[in-house]
Amino acid sequence: MCIFNSLLMTKSTLFLHGRGSR
Repeated sequence: MCIFNSLLMTKSTLFLHGRGSR
């Protein structure tokens, strides 16, 4: 579960960074 939560958080962060960058 911990791994899944970490993966989800990372994905969200990358997505936010991607939108923010553009």
